[in-house]
Amino acid sequence: IALCTDATTASKLAALQSLSEIPYTGLTSLSLVFKKSVFQKVPHGIGFLIPPTEEEPILGVLFPSSSFAGRTLSNDEILLTVLS
Repeated sequence: IALCTDATTASKLAALQSLSEIPYTGLTSLSLVFKKSVFQKVPHGIGFLIPPTEEEPILGVLFPSSSFAGRTLSNDEILLTVLS
């Protein structure tokens, strides 16, 4: 069984109270595809993280299509993954 949810919800679905005792921090990821032409300078590399002292609503942005081939349907696109 694979449950893709937080530990508290998983404990209710699987009827295993011990799961609700697992500490966790929530994470949201949003993957977006853009044409490379919308960027003045196409992002390269792995991505970037934003330090907590900046108090921004996101943790960082990854550039999966820059790091791994075949992440988009064509070479004129770029995949960005925003983490919050």
